Amino acid sequence: MIDIAVCIAVFNRRERTLACLASLFAAELPASARLSVFLLDDASTDGTGEAVRAIYPLVNQIQGDGHRYWAGGMRLAYGAALEGPYSHFIWLNDDVVLTPDALVKLFATQDSVRAGADVIVVAAMRDSADGAITYSGLVKGPGLRPWKLERRIPDAERPVPCDTINGNLVLIPRALALRLGNIDPVFTHAFGDIDYGFRARRAGATLWVAAGHCGYCAANVSRPRWKKAGLSFAERIRLITSPLGVPPKDQFVYAFRHFGLVGLIVFAEPYLAMATSHFLSKRS
Repeated sequence: MIDIAVCIAVFNRRERTLACLASLFAAELPASARLSVFLLDDASTDGTGEAVRAIYPLVNQIQGDGHRYWAGGMRLAYGAALEGPYSHFIWLNDDVVLTPDALVKLFATQDSVRAGADVIVVAAMRDSADGAITYSGLVKGPGLRPWKLERRIPDAERPVPCDTINGNLVLIPRALALRLGNIDPVFTHAFGDIDYGFRARRAGATLWVAAGHCGYCAANVSRPRWKKAGLSFAERIRLITSPLGVPPKDQFVYAFRHFGLVGLIVFAEPYLAMATSHFLSKRS
């Protein structure tokens, strides 16, 4: 029996959340598999929690306080799932619509590349409008800038390796999940998935991108709030250091944990870029 725990964090995206869950429950399951869902609703005010309870009453719903963001919300959902006897864990973003074969493809990929090693499988996402790959596994940048992570474009026919993960759709086996533990609580919103993938590699796991794509998810291409024109320097600092920006504690741990001697450059880069763009805009 394959017991799968699916972990999702949601906040004020009722229609997207319901579409995601509909695609999840419509997806084909591997043979002898059963599904449980752990959903963290971070105090949504748009009726997300109520709608999920009405339509999917068997979903294990966990209540947040409105300040969990992605990493914090997923940490609660994943932590609750880790307490159960599940053989596999799946991370799923609520803005993903799965293809009907997505779950079968994740497990088939895991089986095909296992070779005695712990395996994490990450799935690529496409934009439903133009078909472009929006999310996938990640690989370190070339040359002297390894921290400039790049999307791993999936192969149409076979799995390809990657260095770390985006958390949109990820399959993690139980033994590795218990060894790695939860998403590191130092991370508030971003970095939690990328850090987890790097930690898995360091623990001896191999990371693979499934062939093709397993779902549809539009890219988040909104301009960072601290880059908007007309802001004071103090306001830019407030925004870039906020949970939805690049919080210094999160950035510090991520930079020095994974990039060693160049960690100082990795840490400072977003803040220097913000300051430079601000003062250049003032001179123009």
